[in-house]
Amino acid sequence: MVDWKKIEMWGEYALRKLGYEDVHHARPSKQKRGGRWYTASNDVWGCIDLMGTSDALPERRVQVCQTSGVSKHRRAIEMVHWNRGGIRTEALLIEI
Repeated sequence: MVDWKKIEMWGEYALRKLGYEDVHHARPSKQKRGGRWYTASNDVWGCIDLMGTSDALPERRVQVCQTSGVSKHRRAIEMVHWNRGGIRTEALLIEI
């Protein structure tokens, strides 16, 4: 079984070692529907798990997924218009 929290912590550590001061994690959110609790994904723009920002570096956005989900996540990442307002960005897809 994959420990996603541990993988995201490793991703945050790697972004900080690259010089990113702020790292945002997508956190799951609990929702109650019809008397039952569900956990919904809270990915940034529906496709990003980690986002690193720094004044000196381009924004770096990271999606971590299993090999079976690469095509789905790649399509979701490609649908987002990344260069908004002249901000340099990089979107990365990491297979586990």
